[in-house]
Amino acid sequence: MRSIAVSVAVGLLGAAVATWFFGWIAGLVPFILLGIGTQFFLTRRVGKFVEVEMTRVPALLQERKVDDARRVLEGIRNRWGPWQPLLSGAMDAQIGMLEYMQLHFDAALPLLKRGTFRNWMAVTAIGCIHWRKGDKAAAKKAFGDAVTTGGADPMAFVVPAVLLAEAGDGTEALAMLAKGVTAHPKSELVLGLQRTIANKGKIDRSKLPEAWLQFFPEDLARQMMVRGRKGGPDPRMPTAPAPKWGARSAPRR
Repeated sequence: MRSIAVSVAVGLLGAAVATWFFGWIAGLVPFILLGIGTQFFLTRRVGKFVEVEMTRVPALLQERKVDDARRVLEGIRNRWGPWQPLLSGAMDAQIGMLEYMQLHFDAALPLLKRGTFRNWMAVTAIGCIHWRKGDKAAAKKAFGDAVTTGGADPMAFVVPAVLLAEAGDGTEALAMLAKGVTAHPKSELVLGLQRTIANKGKIDRSKLPEAWLQFFPEDLARQMMVRGRKGGPDPRMPTAPAPKWGARSAPRR
């Protein structure tokens, strides 16, 4: 990474000057302080550029300009990826989510895998792809990883619980939701789904939050067809908020 190389070079320069005047032990302090300070400055600087460019993506998706949105993400990756640790993988995961929303699951999978660090949405999407392919073991592993990564979002528990319940594994679904209740004791979404599954009720996907459609765009396609027949409004593709880039790199769909 260029930012790391620059930070090390600045630290070494400071260390060399301090060593010349005060000895090698004194050179350690400027090496550490200048190296960390330079890395922090470059990370924040690059983060601001990325954040500005990312603001274009939701608007393009709302206008159904998916190819243009992809080009923006690729431009960010190619331009700033060498400067920001983990940024290239984060942009690949964003591009993977675009492929995913277009039902291009085989194309999405390798892209999503490149951006799983602290990205529960990418990991959950990977689990959903494995589930569709019938690899339940790989799917459950991914869902478990997603809960560890994204426990702050109730959907990390809801998505696998719904799939498990629909597959007839209510016990495992309730075990997942029990973890969700622990993490979100006041979430009506988690508590309501827990009651439904515990009472062996039928889950109505159409009543799940819009965030569900991020993982099951085929449900969105069906809703669009139904609304089209009824003459209702044509729902737009759900868009992911742009990730915040600062001192730490964390992607979101």
